Amino acid sequence: MPMGKNEGMSEIDCNRPSTNETVEPSGTKPLPDVSDLIFMFIVSLLVSTVPNFVLGDGSTGWHLATGHYILEHGSIPQTDLFSSTFPDRHWVPYEWFFDVIAAFLERIGGLKLVAVATSCSIALLFSMVYRECRRDGCHFAIALLLTILGTFASSVHWLARPHIFTFFGLYLFARHLERYRRGEESAKNLLLILTLTMLVWSNAHPAFLVGLAIIVIYIACESVVSFVSGGDFRQQSLSRLKIYALALATTFAVTFINPNGFGLYAYIFAYLQQSKILSVTAEYLPPDFKQLHAVCTALIFFCFVIGLAMNKRPPGLAPVITALAFAWLAVNSTRNEPLFAIVVVPIVGTMFAQMSAERLLNTGFTPAPWVKKLSERVKTVSANMDEVEATCTMHILPTILTIGLVLVCLMGGRIGPLEIVTSKFDPLTKPTGTLDFAKANNLDWKNCFNCDNWGGYIYYKTGNRVFIDDRLDFYGSDFFLDYGKVINMDPDYKKILAKHKIEWVLFPKSVFTENLKKTGDWKTLSEDQASVLLVKTQK
Repeated sequence: MPMGKNEGMSEIDCNRPSTNETVEPSGTKPLPDVSDLIFMFIVSLLVSTVPNFVLGDGSTGWHLATGHYILEHGSIPQTDLFSSTFPDRHWVPYEWFFDVIAAFLERIGGLKLVAVATSCSIALLFSMVYRECRRDGCHFAIALLLTILGTFASSVHWLARPHIFTFFGLYLFARHLERYRRGEESAKNLLLILTLTMLVWSNAHPAFLVGLAIIVIYIACESVVSFVSGGDFRQQSLSRLKIYALALATTFAVTFINPNGFGLYAYIFAYLQQSKILSVTAEYLPPDFKQLHAVCTALIFFCFVIGLAMNKRPPGLAPVITALAFAWLAVNSTRNEPLFAIVVVPIVGTMFAQMSAERLLNTGFTPAPWVKKLSERVKTVSANMDEVEATCTMHILPTILTIGLVLVCLMGGRIGPLEIVTSKFDPLTKPTGTLDFAKANNLDWKNCFNCDNWGGYIYYKTGNRVFIDDRLDFYGSDFFLDYGKVINMDPDYKKILAKHKIEWVLFPKSVFTENLKKTGDWKTLSEDQASVLLVKTQK
């Protein structure tokens, strides 16, 4: 089994694109390049402009609480920590690795450091996406445009949650498999990176299965290539096929190196079978193309189609099928839009790198003098930018910004009287005042009906078990369906509330809470900007 780099062409139609001019670096300079500016823009946006954005999901609360439990006890919990409805039920915290890291960050720097770490991670990822486009020879302006589209397409899921590991795992799998296919990476390096990545990924987020799926796509496509090719191309294809098969075997094997062993897969498959609930969960619904993130997703796919139509040499069967597979996922579920952007933007960058500006603008007519002049100007700017990015590789500003923000968080987010980092759970979307009221009045949480997405936040803030949180795999579809019957006020909603001895409700201000008050059975005891606390009237 060959373990060196592939020799020769990896496929007839999928060579790495080459540029007409090669910029020779003339020393390293400490100036920022475009990827640095992308990093700084995203971090500034998330830390300064919308500082509470990445803490917008209440489930971050139970992830932090789980991590603190593991750090304090030195073991992973085997039964539930958060539910008052199923307090002794077996539970598999399969995202424990993220939980521990998040809890550790909070211990040393508070929620502010959790938010900064998440923001810097997202910024790093998309600066890497940009550099990957440029690595393949894509024009800096096109690479920047594609990265901006990918950034906003993925923003729908910028949260301090374990899927951050899926973002990086997916990027590493997709790019290194493609580099090996094109003969730019050794088999040894490919196997090492994928195996180590999967070891971390499978202990941080259950979407590691997507990584295995990408390898399967490459195996299937390489099988087709080997079947239709002959001679040396066939032998090279068979050689890659063996390495892909070995990569699938090793990455699959390391997924069992987790605290739950085979139980991890049982829990994941049980979760995927909750189709009734997934079909009505907002993040699993198809994207709304009136929203910016969905529009950007559509534009990326439009660029992909243009690249396929105008490219003299298609990028190869495997990347095309991979892009189409993730496009299908994105069309079916909003939460898959970031995955689509992370995978497809570098593929589109590769396709556009193979096309000259003349080919893109070719109309069959002699260009006007001003067009020629503009074209020459663009070439000059491009050459200057190529030289800048070939020499400005120290990435000093992102490093300084990251270290500076971490130090500020360790000091409580302040430098003297000036508060620099203000990230927290947003009182505009979380029940802050009503929680204070419940605590001051010693309300019994065993009798509370709460919003599912607030369950983890409530436990994090109060330490009290809750009626429900957003762990669909734990509660199961029947319980979630009962929960849905209550908030939709189905005919038997009173029986469900009576069954669980519900005496008070903590919920966002909504049609549900207004309808409860209209029944005359409930009255408002407290409310804040985000929530209302209703108590059952005595009759």
